[in-house]
Amino acid sequence: MGNCLGRKQVVHPLEHSTSDYKLRIKVRMSARQLKEFMSRVDLRKGDSELGRVVLQECLDGRLTARVVGRQDSVLASEYANGLATIKEE
Repeated sequence: MGNCLGRKQVVHPLEHSTSDYKLRIKVRMSARQLKEFMSRVDLRKGDSELGRVVLQECLDGRLTARVVGRQDSVLASEYANGLATIKEE
């Protein structure tokens, strides 16, 4: 789960794990939407289910997501900049 900002600019830091995930998305939503999504899932099982709900909302076109990658990831920067260049041989 990512960071949450509110009117008071309270930040809940993202836990940095040593996983090999190369892509991350940032999604802008209202506090009401976040509470609605949180009510749909059982948070006792972890917040990965909440992430899936948010991702599905993005895929359905109800939320807009922006791809953000790690600093050292070439693949992530290609996604963030749009389509990769097609190289002909």
